[in-house]
Formats: sequence, C-alpha cells, structure tokens
Amino acid sequence: MRQLYGPPSKAASRSKKSKDFRIDVRHVALLGTPINPDLIVTPGFSSLFPLLPTDVAQLQLAAQMKGVQKEIKTLADIEMHLLPQALQIQLRVFVSLLSDFFAQLDVGEDCYAVGSMSKLIAAELASLPTAKARRKGASRKASLVFIDRSLDLAGPVSHNTDCLADQIVGLLPSLHPSSSDVYVDMSETLSQPRHSAEALAPGTLYHSDSPVAQGLLSSFISKRQKEAIMEMSRLLLEALAKEHIETESATRIGRMTTEKNQRIY
Repeated sequence: MRQLYGPPSKAASRSKKSKDFRIDVRHVALLGTPINPDLIVTPGFSSLFPLLPTDVAQLQLAAQMKGVQKEIKTLADIEMHLLPQALQIQLRVFVSLLSDFFAQLDVGEDCYAVGSMSKLIAAELASLPTAKARRKGASRKASLVFIDRSLDLAGPVSHNTDCLADQIVGLLPSLHPSSSDVYVDMSETLSQPRHSAEALAPGTLYHSDSPVAQGLLSSFISKRQKEAIMEMSRLLLEALAKEHIETESATRIGRMTTEKNQRIY
C-alpha cells in the first residue's frame, strides 16, 4: 500500500477543507482459486507460450538494433533483457502474481525449470527481492517445477477419463476467456425453449455458499466417474423426495447411469 500526496484540488480549495489529499493504492493478487481442499485452479495464461527456435533470428536482429553485442545462436542464449518489452512485462507480472500467491499460502518455494522460457521465469522469481524475504520467513516449503509448454504438448490437452470433473471442464465452453470455470447451459430448467444465448444467465461449477454443491464438486474431482454419478443420483433423488415429486426412473442408486439421471432431471 502506498500513500501519494499532492496539491489540493480546486473543489477542496473552494470548500476550504484540508489542503492535502491521500490515495491508498492496494494490490490484491488474483491467481488461484481453491475449489477443493486438495485442488487449486488458475487461469491458463495461454498468451505466455514459450519461445521457439524460429524466434532466435528475430531476437538476434532486435538485439543488434538495440546495440547489444551478444550473439544469440540458440534459445539458451536468450536473457530477460533481450526479450521484447511487452513480453518482459507479461513475464514479470506472472512472476509477481506467483510470489504474492505463495505469500498468501505462507510457502517458500524451490524453483526448478525445464526449457528456456521456464528458466527465465524461475530465475526471475528466485531473484525477486520480495520473494527472497518471503522465503526466509515462510513456515512451509514446496518445490515448483516450470516446464515449457512446447516441450509437453500432450500433457495440457490430456484428460483423465476416470475423473468426471476433468471431462466437464474439457467439454463445456469457458465461462470467460480468463476464467477456469465453465459455462453450464441452464435452458433445460425453463418451461419454454430458449430463444437467445443471452436470455439466461449461465450456471457454473463452483458455489462457495452451498455445501451440497461443494461436496458434489469434490466427488467429481476425487471419485471415479461411476461413483460420482451415483452421488449425483442420490442428491437428485433426495431433492425430488423433499419436494414430493414422483419420478418413473428406478430408485436403486447402484443402477444409475447418465441417461437415467437425465430422465430424472
């Protein structure tokens, strides 16, 4: 938080109030969202794609135009100050968010990197003055591994078929380009068909004010698909019984499938 002082405004002078004014600037790191006691999700940061070997020639030309004498032959020769200014800002904002996030968790991290871009990020985080002070007083330790996405293209797009939450996040559209939540079509709850995509507010996966919804989401994450469907079936049947609504579907939870859940709904 910083306090900025300056000359009085015209309105303040006319009203003969205080000649000084104060502005409080506060920064809140918005990075991770704990949706489960064992899981924290973050935005994808898709714009931070690692540099490729085809970028070396362009970076070498840009460095020569700046008067830098260092020769850039491979990605390993690239340093932070040789990157375009916009990319440097992106990387430093990302590093600052990570450091603030670890401060909230009271964690001191040991950084490891695989790939040229990851090495730049890890070095920037390791040398950040506020991060150095934070690591000294942190009560918990963690290992942080950065891996260039270009070295592992299969990992980010793979899905564990035993986890229902993974399938939901992979299949449904994103709620917002910078969000890790998904857009749940709520048109089935209407008695009349929907005429416009903007006519109904979308549903989401996470509901912080609903213990039932949080428990169901936890089952989507931690349980196998069959167990998660059974849990969802049980909650649906309990809700129907509470509202005294009859259903033609079988009430044996062990026989429930996705199709039967849809008929209940």
